[in-house]
Amino acid sequence: QYLQLLPEVTEGVSLQGTADLQNIICDGCVSGKMKQLDLPKGNRPKPKNYLEVVSTDASGIIATASHGGSKYFVVFVDHYTGYVWVYLMKSRTTAEYTKIFKRWMIDAGGKPKTLCMDGESALNSKAFKDYCLDLGIGRYVSLADRQFLNGVAERMIRTIKEKARVMLHAANLTQNYWGFAVLYAGFVHNRLPVKAGDKASKAITPHERRFKTKPDMRSLRVFGCPCYCLIDKAKRESTWAPKAIKGVFVGINCEGSGWLVHTKPNVTIKIPDVKATRDVVFDEAATFLNAPQYELEDENGYDIIEAEEVADFFAIKLTDKHQCAEMPITLANEPQPEIVISD
Repeated sequence: QYLQLLPEVTEGVSLQGTADLQNIICDGCVSGKMKQLDLPKGNRPKPKNYLEVVSTDASGIIATASHGGSKYFVVFVDHYTGYVWVYLMKSRTTAEYTKIFKRWMIDAGGKPKTLCMDGESALNSKAFKDYCLDLGIGRYVSLADRQFLNGVAERMIRTIKEKARVMLHAANLTQNYWGFAVLYAGFVHNRLPVKAGDKASKAITPHERRFKTKPDMRSLRVFGCPCYCLIDKAKRESTWAPKAIKGVFVGINCEGSGWLVHTKPNVTIKIPDVKATRDVVFDEAATFLNAPQYELEDENGYDIIEAEEVADFFAIKLTDKHQCAEMPITLANEPQPEIVISD
């Protein structure tokens, strides 16, 4: 292209008698300037049914192991509904992924018509190929070093990570809680409205698009908030022993009913450190009371917003049928009423 312009912009250069420059490939130019080619623009046919096209991928290794010892998580995304399933994985092997894939088919209620994945070895092994072939599942495999070709799953992993990171920092929890956070992030994502294809389309959640019913949000709680769960009568030490134990809310029990509460191990009453229960009292306001200080610059300099002011802004008293009574919000600097006990 530039050679063809040289006779016009310089003197002493003639291209007469040379070969067609458009078909000449310069070895040095290709070696020094090669880059990734642009993706072809085109509208892929959109799926019209549930489980017609499903994308899957596994996250990269996470340095801090989760509470159960996992170092990866796997996502499955249905293209038609936008519904996502998240699973924790201890090792990125074919056997481990196949086991998770079998569990996902049970949770999804069927097998996919086409499974999109990248060329990573664990997902693209001969054993998994034969397994999909036996089930009659079509496979679309992107190049191993071009993860963006499996963009739906790759973007979902990023979305889940961002949601989980925000929840961990907001609750001031340690990094080994990331397993609970990514599972809860997937649960919440399915209950949030997705972007409509056009302005005239009605906003809808992936949950409603899959199940044809609106999701019930009353079970959602602030991740990492303090809570109190009931100790069964048979596990109490004595008549005057506490009836509740304090813990941290870490998610929804997707395999049954109730909430997941993480408590400190207690050998005396033999309560597991992660318990699924429905008898819980939540102190969601405490999450905002423990918020850090923020600095905001204004025209007069810097103003400090204290944690109590943040709590005032978010002070919404939440009550539901699972709570015995409304829990009042108490500020740290607010004088406490004196309790007088008389005969």
